[in-house]
Amino acid sequence: MLCRSAPGRNTPDMGSDTDLVSSLADSLLTTTGLDGTPDDLELHGAIGALPSSFRVEDGAAAHVVALHGAVRQLCERIDATACPTGPIVADRQLIADAFRSERLCVHTVEASLWDDWSGHFTTADGHVQFHTNFAHHRRAIGAVLELELDASRDDVAAATAEWAGDDLDSAVTEAGGISAVLRSLDEWSMHEHAGEQQNVVGVESFDTARRRWTGSMDSRRPLGGLRVVDCTRIIAGPVAARVLASLGADVLRIGAGHLPVVDAALPDTTLGKRFGHLDLRDAEARRRFADLIATADVIIDGYRPGALASHEFGRDEIRSFNPSIVHVDLSAFGMTGPWAGRRGFDSITQTATGIVDAETQVFGAASPRPLPCQFLDHGAGHLLALGTIAALTTSDGGAAVTTSLLAVRNWLVGLGRIEPPPASDLTGRWLDTRDSAFGPITHVKPVLATEQQWDVRWDVGPSRPGSDAPVWRQN
Repeated sequence: MLCRSAPGRNTPDMGSDTDLVSSLADSLLTTTGLDGTPDDLELHGAIGALPSSFRVEDGAAAHVVALHGAVRQLCERIDATACPTGPIVADRQLIADAFRSERLCVHTVEASLWDDWSGHFTTADGHVQFHTNFAHHRRAIGAVLELELDASRDDVAAATAEWAGDDLDSAVTEAGGISAVLRSLDEWSMHEHAGEQQNVVGVESFDTARRRWTGSMDSRRPLGGLRVVDCTRIIAGPVAARVLASLGADVLRIGAGHLPVVDAALPDTTLGKRFGHLDLRDAEARRRFADLIATADVIIDGYRPGALASHEFGRDEIRSFNPSIVHVDLSAFGMTGPWAGRRGFDSITQTATGIVDAETQVFGAASPRPLPCQFLDHGAGHLLALGTIAALTTSDGGAAVTTSLLAVRNWLVGLGRIEPPPASDLTGRWLDTRDSAFGPITHVKPVLATEQQWDVRWDVGPSRPGSDAPVWRQN
């Protein structure tokens, strides 16, 4: 087990027992099929950057420490003589910053991370949350509330107050929008979907032909030469691909001009990636996308379940193009059960399943209070990267890696509650600057940057949508 604590280089470890982080990391590793007994752990820094009544900072640290261990095991498999030695070194402040990187990224993009209709509103019997960062989701809310799209937030509040929460949520969902009734932990426990159990990260290997990628030619870039098709948006999926890019993978994000993006997030979420467009409504674009898949090693699908399948790129079709591909799937509420396929995001999942209500009560907040970061998003992203690395380590052929925001939520809640630690934020030590297609930006360094024996960096990006040809780099 990871077992050795080394209180901070600059500050003492004032957080929860390091043995807990070690134990959680071991459990995550063994869940993916990897060895749960990597090197000792030195966990530096103090907690308090992400104060919560849930074990947010210990959970985030466990995800990152497990990633360290997984990459070391991959290195050992490829070339044990080039694998890092000594304890795994992790830093709580870097981890906290990485789990809110979209908030700390400084850029000149004139857009907000949040639409003005997004957020919590009072209903006739409680609260509901809307998520309207994409225009078509705003249109759905407007249609249900009978509001023009230029209506103010006050107009939305007045219209929402006339509805019962469950009725409004059902109407919005039926209209193709995204909302959630604010529930308590107990109320969620009685919900019809609450009983759906799933691994926090699942890895399934298939007996197929050997994949194209057999290891990096550069021991300091463990994923050098790995080809990753990134079909993701928002935070969770992009984080997974961004982690792989920091280790040397050639990550090609694929979108299309008609698909919305959150402009203000792009300087952070496209670090390390090139960004090409292929409109899968077009036959030629579908052919080119199939060619990409056939020559890829990994595909990350972060769209709503069934979205790629509607263009003939479901899991079975993708495996027919490339049986040895690692297929990485993300969903909001899982692939089975009453809410399978339901649209959702991190904040929506928090609201629907009791986390927001629990935090609001503990902190005595006057309005609904979510977690101090998008933990479900960032947690899912790091777990998908972990699962991908595990699949590359334990199998030479095809594999499926899965998680959901709900699975991450269940894992976090299962860690139990704590007294929120005093706020202690030392943001700045792990920030970096670079020129980019968006102009000068300041961003959080890669979360594995504490591993000095690897060259952990993003060598391209951030990239504007459609700015790159949808082809692989020549290695």
